[in-house]
Amino acid sequence: MGKGRNVLRFDLDKIEKKATPFINAEVAGLLSSEQEAVAAWNVYIAKGSSVEEDDQMAQDANAGSLAWSYEEDLPLTQDNKELFLEKYKKYFMNNYLKQFITNKFPTVEADAAVFDLAEARKAKAEKLNQSLTS
Repeated sequence: MGKGRNVLRFDLDKIEKKATPFINAEVAGLLSSEQEAVAAWNVYIAKGSSVEEDDQMAQDANAGSLAWSYEEDLPLTQDNKELFLEKYKKYFMNNYLKQFITNKFPTVEADAAVFDLAEARKAKAEKLNQSLTS
């Protein structure tokens, strides 16, 4: 059948709740200079590109139809500030957090070991059968 390996699964809702105050503080700092916030929006945040994608581009991405104009959108409305926060949170989770929580193996050796999928499936079925008969 094949071999398998356990991979950690993280509680993303809990992580997001813990990170939200820090992200809010970061966004407040960015929004203190609204021109810089518009630049960040137009180059990085609006399209939701990743740092890797940005590094691979010959030139910086632009927001296209999602772009904010310095003349028309400044000062930023409350709706735009909330949209910036929402999109920045997604950008942060994708670019800074994802690398620490994707495909991570358990630190306990027994849990991180490679196992036979057929044996694991059989053991799981036996355990279920045992719980049903008890």
